[in-house]
Amino acid sequence: MKKKQSTAKHLTPEQISTLQANPAVKHVCENRITLTFEFRTRIYEEWIKDPSVLLIRSYLNKHGLHQDLVGYQFIENLHKTFIRNGQPSNGKNSELYQTQNFRTDPESDALLLSTGKFVKGRNGHGITFAPDFVNELFHYYPERSIEEGLKDAGIDPDIVGYQRIYHLQKSFEGDSTDGIQERHVYTDDLRTALSNNPFVRKVTRSRLFFHDRFFEEARSLAPLHIDEILDIFGIDHSLIPVSVRSNLIYKIKNWRSSGKAMVPPEDPGRYVQILRAKMLALEKMVEDGFDALRELVPDISCAGRRYLCLQIRALPSDPGRKYTKKAVLEQVGISRSSYYAILKDDNYGKYWERKEEQDREDAEVIRRTMEYRGYAKGQRQIYMMMKDVTGKQFGRNKIRRLMNRYGIESGIRKAKQSRIEARKLLKERKKPNLLDRRFRLERPGMIRLTDVTYLDYGQGLRSYGSASIDPVSGRLIDLRASTSNDLALAEGTLDAVVRDGPSPGALFHSDQGALYLSPGFQERVAAAGMVQSMSRRGNCWDDAAQESFFGHFKDECPYKDAENDEELAAMLADYSDYYNNERKQWTRKRMTPVQYEEYLRSLDEEGFALYLAEEQKKYDDMKQKAMEKALERARDLGAPV
Repeated sequence: MKKKQSTAKHLTPEQISTLQANPAVKHVCENRITLTFEFRTRIYEEWIKDPSVLLIRSYLNKHGLHQDLVGYQFIENLHKTFIRNGQPSNGKNSELYQTQNFRTDPESDALLLSTGKFVKGRNGHGITFAPDFVNELFHYYPERSIEEGLKDAGIDPDIVGYQRIYHLQKSFEGDSTDGIQERHVYTDDLRTALSNNPFVRKVTRSRLFFHDRFFEEARSLAPLHIDEILDIFGIDHSLIPVSVRSNLIYKIKNWRSSGKAMVPPEDPGRYVQILRAKMLALEKMVEDGFDALRELVPDISCAGRRYLCLQIRALPSDPGRKYTKKAVLEQVGISRSSYYAILKDDNYGKYWERKEEQDREDAEVIRRTMEYRGYAKGQRQIYMMMKDVTGKQFGRNKIRRLMNRYGIESGIRKAKQSRIEARKLLKERKKPNLLDRRFRLERPGMIRLTDVTYLDYGQGLRSYGSASIDPVSGRLIDLRASTSNDLALAEGTLDAVVRDGPSPGALFHSDQGALYLSPGFQERVAAAGMVQSMSRRGNCWDDAAQESFFGHFKDECPYKDAENDEELAAMLADYSDYYNNERKQWTRKRMTPVQYEEYLRSLDEEGFALYLAEEQKKYDDMKQKAMEKALERARDLGAPV
């Protein structure tokens, strides 16, 4: 089979040289790039978890093959090839090598064949879904996905493979028939049975044709599954190929009446019988719709309730007297008194419309006050002068709300842009306090605390110290200093935490400092597999273990004697070694942090459960004491408790 190489944008000699140096590229010329088989296989293994162009682009970027270098079309072609061909073929070094055969595993194929749900493919190549199983899956699709149908049949979708499932899904949606192997020959008996149906125009050995009257009548049943529609029209759906049924779905939903008179059927009795079945199906659809609507009515808004009542009033009279307005109201759960009261009240459900109009009028009052005599006025001045100028008065909160909503700026004592941006960043990027002071109720490696503090030393020098500890064992992960309290300082600590190897899903807890709110910093935390947690605003107790470390450090380390940055850095490194390996801690069995961490890791499940029980009791006692102190302070302040 002929290879089709992956086309890329026209490459310059410099770009070709860059690509040739990349180990993932096997061959490159001005308009073609070929990746190695090993690299394509690695991309496919990641892509299969999240089949998307974005995944491929991200993976290529990580390996030096940026989109601006290889071109968007190259990435798009690679994505389409994975969809069409599945896993790269062994030994084929063109990522667009064309083959429609799935890469099979004999053991998996044998297992699937043993279920009876799969059969040998055409000409004995590979395996595919058995026709009866295709019928079963299609009958419940899309309410039940193909993967769910496989699981219900006791089959692992991973063994079946993404490509087989993908092609079957496309055939269900009428896009192709590659995923199914079915009989397209109508037997003589079947042709005779179908020909007697007044909605079937003609049946050949391989084709089935319907009268226009079928689509005219069926379009009102479009919300139903095609299998139900065929059964209503007296056609056994299991005898019709899935490809035909999937095409019928599309044609029924998009049918446009020609307006021509329908040719009367030769068998009016059978025709009427089928139409009676259709009417019963429509009645059931109506009843199901009423049931669904009745569940929604209690929760809809006033405006929605009024709209529903208006629609009920507009319903035409039912000649059969089954769906009278009274009956419809009972079905949807609205009393007649409420119905007439809602229709009588023209303002019912228009609260927000009236409030919107009132807000616009009040905003105009604010503008008139601001424009009085041409002098700028702040919110307080507007509040004090409003009644004298306009004869109306409302509170400062409302003035503030309307000015913000309608973009009315006074220009007086306007908030600094930096503060506005800081508040916006805090609102958008603040993380919840997931730790909740449970500093020791985990295994080592599951929590990392961090913070920054001032370090004044030497002759009027100042640096900023950044540290991270494991509050479970007390071990110091990192301690460093910088003359600038910037993002590089926080990221340096984060890099040290990542190198230390925290457990997957570990909490990374800090205060709500701007460094930790930075989008770039938060992305790096997430990329490291950690979950970010933050203390509440202005509550140092939520980060007490880290604050305690800084307290001990400042009491014990003579860092103030350092005369320059180099001496300070050397002191921090020496103290870190002393703190972890020699300084024992009273509440950790008189062990050093390193010893205590080794002790915790050595505990079996029973021993660790006892440890957690002791720490939980301490935590509960701490919470109780904190509550008692809060109540005592409230009583001292005269607050009701």
